[in-house]
This record gives sequence, C-alpha cells and structure tokens, in this order.
Amino acid sequence: MAFLDRLHKGGNAVLNVARVATFPWLGMAPSAPLMVYVELTRRCNLQCRHCDIWKTGEKVEDIRNRELSSKALLELFSGLAQRGLVAVDLFGGEPLMRPDLPEIISGLKKIGLHVTVTSNGLLLNAKRSQALVEAGLDQLFISIDAPEAKLHDDLRGVPGTFERVLAGVREFQRHNPGTVKVGINSLVCRPTYPHISRMPAFAESLGASQVRLLPYHQCYPFNSWQQDDDLLPRREDLDEMKGCLDSFQVEARLRHLSTNGQSYIEGIPAWFSGELKGHRCVAGLAVCDINGFGELFPCYTSGGAVGSLHESSFDALWSSSAMEAFRRSHEQCSGCWQSCYIEPGLRLDPRSALTDFRTVLHDLREYFVGR
Repeated sequence: MAFLDRLHKGGNAVLNVARVATFPWLGMAPSAPLMVYVELTRRCNLQCRHCDIWKTGEKVEDIRNRELSSKALLELFSGLAQRGLVAVDLFGGEPLMRPDLPEIISGLKKIGLHVTVTSNGLLLNAKRSQALVEAGLDQLFISIDAPEAKLHDDLRGVPGTFERVLAGVREFQRHNPGTVKVGINSLVCRPTYPHISRMPAFAESLGASQVRLLPYHQCYPFNSWQQDDDLLPRREDLDEMKGCLDSFQVEARLRHLSTNGQSYIEGIPAWFSGELKGHRCVAGLAVCDINGFGELFPCYTSGGAVGSLHESSFDALWSSSAMEAFRRSHEQCSGCWQSCYIEPGLRLDPRSALTDFRTVLHDLREYFVGR
C-alpha cells in the first residue's frame, strides 16, 4: 500500500511538472505547487543589515499568535502531498525559535515530503540538534555570509555571532550520522563578494556538502522598513565580481560541493547592474510562500498576498482569480533574482537545463529519488 501511495504521489508530481512547463501555452495550473516555502515565524534573534524581519516585533502586535500552528500546517500539507507537493522549506525569521519545529518536521516526513530547514544556526545546541536529526530532517542550511568573523558579525548585527554559529554547526554534525545534508547559504553583496571564492573551502571544513549564493535584495519581506545602500555593489565592482563568481564555481566543483546552477550564478551581476532581461518565472505555479502571519503569496517580491490561510483554504486561494491574475501578469518577469523562484524556472528552460545538467541531476536525486 505504501508503494502504491508513493506511486500515486509521484505521478501527481510529474503531472504538476508538466502543467508548469506547458502553462504558457495550455493555461492549466498544477493542482499543487512542487515546493512551498514556509516562513514559520517573523521572530528573529539577530539584527541583520540586509534584512529587517527582526524589526517586525516592534511594528506588529501579537506576532506569535498569528503564526500557523503545527496542526494547521500538517493538515494543509497532508492534502497537498497527495496532489503532488514534493518539498517544504521551513525558514523565518529564525525557525528554531518555534519549539514545535521537530514536531512539524516529523509530521511532514510521515506524509512523504522532503524537508529543509534554513537557520542562522545560533540555537543549535545538543538537544535541538538531536531533535532535528531524530525528526528525519533532510537538509539543514545555515546562513554564513563570509569565512571570517568580523564581516559576518557586522552583517548580522550581533557581536560574536560567527563563533557561535560555527559552534552550533559543529554541535549539529556531532549528532548527525550523515542522514541530514548540511549546506551553507551566503549573501552576495558589496562587502562579501571579494570573499565568495573562499566559501567552498570554508563550507567543506564544516562538513557541508552544499554551498549556495543568495544576492542581496531590497524588497519585501526582507526590507520593509530599512535598506542599506552600502550593501549594493557598484557598476565598477561587477567585472571583479564576475571573476570571483567564476572562482567560486571552480572551487565548488573541485570539492564536489553542490551549488547554484551556472545560469543562475552568471545572472547575479546582471541583477546588480539592472540589466536583467525578462525571464520566465514559475512563482505561483511550481513554488509559493506562506509568511509568518499565515498569508499565502505566489511570490514575495512582486506581488501581495492572495489571502490568509486563517480565513480561507489553500485550495480556494490556489485557484483564486487573484492567483490566476498573478500567474498571467508574471509569465515574464525581471523583478528579482531570488534562487527560490528563478532556479526552478531555469530547470524548465532547455538551454539552461543543458548548461546546468549537473545541478538538474542533483535536484532530481534530492527531491524525487532521495525521498
């Protein structure tokens, strides 16, 4: 019975991929996204220069009680898993500030989903590390912006963060029998880009198997109240940045580390220069977001919420006129270069897929076979 259930879910996932790929011509939306990014909480224990989510508590009352409960999340995803949802990425704020995080992970694994947690790593002590491993977590991404303390701490706004995060990662690895893949997420901005070619070796030293780059964005939800223009690369920086990105890819390959696709990395300087051309986006089709207040977004950066999951069902919002209008208006978009939206679209572009065939194979194994 378990085999038939997996076959049923897998068939629906393949059908959803086909509908995403053919949506511009046939106009048939998938019955469920392939991946949902869940902002479990807006609460955060850092004060990052590149993200002002930590200020939410000053601006919004009662944020804890507006979060979706573990029960509501598991009921939601149980239905979506049957219709072809493949993976869930749990982030924040800081997701480890949710005491029910292991319960959520365990529940998601029981319904057959691939589960990733993205964390700043500060709360990774022995108890939490063991709980995450025992819950069945698939991937843990830790945000480390540079391979040196001063720069990382400056960006994260709290002195001593770098050493605490490294201690947390090492503690997690002591409890990890190799069942959880550990990755490093690194911000690409003006202060960090000269150091990114050192990140693969640094990630390897922590036992990570993945290292990914995320370019700085001045957009919701990361910068609702503050923006730091000093983090934006200048045009005169871009040639040097391209060389650093090339070196990063070479270093990652030498160490057999998984990273972003080549097409995505090559687009980062174009994003910062403002010369990025419109490209096909699969936000609202292959991926979507649930924010820390339980609101459903087809895309964080280019559109508002289509409704609240406290008030409407996911199915009603997924098939709503607001969601359909977003899909049609953003078939071609240059509003961001966020990996979570851009890279799934690149996987469905034949030219990019050929360029990034190693990354495509990695993703197929990770999300479809590895489960």
